[in-house]
Amino acid sequence: MDISGVDSALGDLIAAQLGLGRELIKALVAGGALLADGAKGLGLPKGECCCDIPEPCWMPRAVGEVKCRLATGAQGEVCLHVTNGDFRPHKYEVLAAGEDAGTVQIDPQDRSFTLGPKERRTVSVRVVMPKDDRNPDRRQSCCECDDLDLLIWVRGCADHYLRWIVCRDDKATKPCCHCVCVSDDPNYELHWYDHFHILRPCPSEAGRVGG
Repeated sequence: MDISGVDSALGDLIAAQLGLGRELIKALVAGGALLADGAKGLGLPKGECCCDIPEPCWMPRAVGEVKCRLATGAQGEVCLHVTNGDFRPHKYEVLAAGEDAGTVQIDPQDRSFTLGPKERRTVSVRVVMPKDDRNPDRRQSCCECDDLDLLIWVRGCADHYLRWIVCRDDKATKPCCHCVCVSDDPNYELHWYDHFHILRPCPSEAGRVGG
């Protein structure tokens, strides 16, 4: 029996298999790139080792932070452009919170109002930098300053908050005027991460560890 051609045929077979393997690897790599490009278009969440879970829709929404400098007795102003993005009317309330809330001025007619579907209203929030004698008996430390740390709330379909920091600077000459848009849009979508959220309030003082 003549087997002189077996070695040559076996070599050709191995070479063919290796060539097929290389083509399969190229196809898999190309397919993976296409899948990656397609995944980018889907807007899937990014994460290092797991999916990033956004905050639940019922949490307060931050509309930003503004900073400015005011001399003693000077006035600063923030114009809130509040828009009702829903198809039904909503009642709105604008108020200040925090230790320095007493320095904030909001016109009475702008503290509470109603907006119809897609309606918009501008609310003026003002502050006058008080004299540096709000609490002269308080012991000064490196943790205390005479800046104003203001928290402005807009409550409608959702709760929105703006942090407004006003630094005391008797040499300040630039106007302190900012415009902030508050889009009060309802959330009617069912998101993939909704099943991760439950209503879990902060523990009471009695329920805290070590309390």
